[in-house]
Amino acid sequence: MECPKCHDHLKKVPTKQGVIIDHCLSCKGVWLDEGEIFMFSKKPKWMTEMMKKGLINIHASERTCPRCANVKMQEGGFIVENLQIDQCPTCHGIWFDDGEMKKALDLGDKKFAMAVSQHGEGPSFATLEKSVQASSPQSVARDSATPAARRFDAVKAGLMPLPSLVLRSTLSFVILYAFLAFVILLVGHFLNWSVTMSAMLAIGIIALQYLISPFLLDLMLRWLYNMHWVKLTELPPHLATFIERVCREKKINIPSIGIIEDAPPNAFTYGHVPGNARVVITRGILHYLQPDEVEAVVAHELGHACHWDILVMTLASMVPVVLYYLYRTLMDASKSRGGKKGNGQAAMVALVAYLLYVISEYIVLWLSRTREYWADRFAGEVTKKPNALSSALVKIAYGLVAPQKEQEKTADTKEPAEASTQPRKLEMIRALGIFDANAARGLALTSYSAAKAKGNATENKEQVADAMQWDLWNPWATYYELHSTHPLPAKRINALTDQAATMQQEPFVIFNRQKPESYWDEFLVDIFVHFLPVYPVLLLLYFASSLLRPGVDMPARIWYLYGGIFLVVWGLCYYLKLQFSYRGSEFPRMKISSLLSKIKVSDVRPIPVTLTGKVIGRGVPGYMFSEDMVMEDESGIIFLDYRQPLGIWEFLFALMRTSAFIGKTVTVKGWFRRAPTPFIELKEIETNGQVTTCYVYGLKVLTVVLMLAGALFCLAKAAGLF
Repeated sequence: MECPKCHDHLKKVPTKQGVIIDHCLSCKGVWLDEGEIFMFSKKPKWMTEMMKKGLINIHASERTCPRCANVKMQEGGFIVENLQIDQCPTCHGIWFDDGEMKKALDLGDKKFAMAVSQHGEGPSFATLEKSVQASSPQSVARDSATPAARRFDAVKAGLMPLPSLVLRSTLSFVILYAFLAFVILLVGHFLNWSVTMSAMLAIGIIALQYLISPFLLDLMLRWLYNMHWVKLTELPPHLATFIERVCREKKINIPSIGIIEDAPPNAFTYGHVPGNARVVITRGILHYLQPDEVEAVVAHELGHACHWDILVMTLASMVPVVLYYLYRTLMDASKSRGGKKGNGQAAMVALVAYLLYVISEYIVLWLSRTREYWADRFAGEVTKKPNALSSALVKIAYGLVAPQKEQEKTADTKEPAEASTQPRKLEMIRALGIFDANAARGLALTSYSAAKAKGNATENKEQVADAMQWDLWNPWATYYELHSTHPLPAKRINALTDQAATMQQEPFVIFNRQKPESYWDEFLVDIFVHFLPVYPVLLLLYFASSLLRPGVDMPARIWYLYGGIFLVVWGLCYYLKLQFSYRGSEFPRMKISSLLSKIKVSDVRPIPVTLTGKVIGRGVPGYMFSEDMVMEDESGIIFLDYRQPLGIWEFLFALMRTSAFIGKTVTVKGWFRRAPTPFIELKEIETNGQVTTCYVYGLKVLTVVLMLAGALFCLAKAAGLF
């Protein structure tokens, strides 16, 4: 973006609050998108009132909005008459000249020293700028001293090696099946099974799961997701030719091709071996993605088939299943066997089985993430276009889906099933195979604003780099990746960047920014708060173990006393967690793009917000039992998480109410969270004057009240009052 005052290029600067803002190094001015000022104010209620009042004595400004092309801003007093600022009437962003932002915030709280002040109250923009580099390839070429530039230059000489697929696969199988054999021998010894019987049981379970799972998935996809098989001739000619070429070169059978008649882009692979693999795509893949992106996505799935990932991951994932089955068997046996000694032995072996089950789950996830990197590299090799998969990942895994122009469609590309009933707009989707549904998807959401307003590819990539920061900097992202079958999309894009560099191609996007701080302090606070209700339970177990010693007979009033103290402590801890996780009495109006630039946000640390936009679909597209929704405003798209205390309420809402919201303009109030998908936990949603309320927060508050009431009862009994 261009500075509206001196026309220099605005720099992206991370602030102490974890917000990425646009700053001019020449005139020291600051641009804030709508709602971003609330990230800095310690008086959100007061700031909300000021924003509702608007500017004082508005008149036309000569300055042009840096966000909206060729739109003149308005000038007027902000809070007081003599604080003259510029505001865009279209996007409602605000331009502050040097020092004006600090003055505006200081008016709300004289004691509040802004973290982004240029006058000594905190780290200056100039200091921050030294640690922040532009993300465009051109800037990398100019500054070869940055870490990303050095890495970019290094990979030109040779492709960065991925972790060995054979070594990791072999090591994973050795460890997994060693765990399984060990537990089977223990179970067999304890239950008097023969070694042969134990081995046959394990092999039988694995073989049965492996043989029937593809056929079960065939039936499920046909009945629940409207999938049908097609011939190559029914595909677009470029895709049919591409599949035939790759299969011929790699000497594998042409897989069965299935199409799900649904608009959201999606692709996945399953089967037994490469010879009978199934590749399933949605109609949205053909409609929304460009031809080279479609080929890259299909190539990724073919890579799984060529690497035997279907068989490898099936065999690997069966180990945790069997271990859990053995754990449950032992737990049942411990309850049925007579004698405390037998029960104790069974419980001990069950504990070992459960621990190995948990460890094996992480080994399977580790192996799966490795194989995803190799499938990505396979796609880059056979298409000779790593950037095509990068851009497809941005669209599919993160939600930036721009429909093709009418003149670009071919006669072989049918209209998606939903296109006739919904506007052709961006959609957030849940893919099954090309990315993990629980992986971070905020990357491209912030790109939507720039792409829609300007159609500027360079600006789009800068916004993509903005959103990548949460993936690569926030410790929560690493935590979520450990529990994911796929690497974080930002890391996959970095690997594809390396591959593009070796092919002497300009990468789709280069993330070339230095982290300004660790973000571990907020992460540790979040972890502490998350487990607050657990601490009293551990304390209770400790005291219970001392009170239940053999020969110790404690009077009832002591039990009531300890019970009352526990309920008081637990209730207070739970209440403190609620106040942290449902913070904010005010829900200021913001834009989605403003929320997505926030780094210091998690499932535990939310941002209260009010948004207005249009509901464009269900959370799981085409799935009639999905109560969640997807909403867009002019700056981006985001999930709306509808929660109620009883699951039956959510089920009925999905069947009877969700479809009525689709295509409607709504105003939602709730808490913005990232876990790692950016979403709004709804407090209420309003359309056409009708308000639907979610009562989860109220139920949690009621739980605290009941706990404290129970505590009073126990303490009263302990005191002998009744």
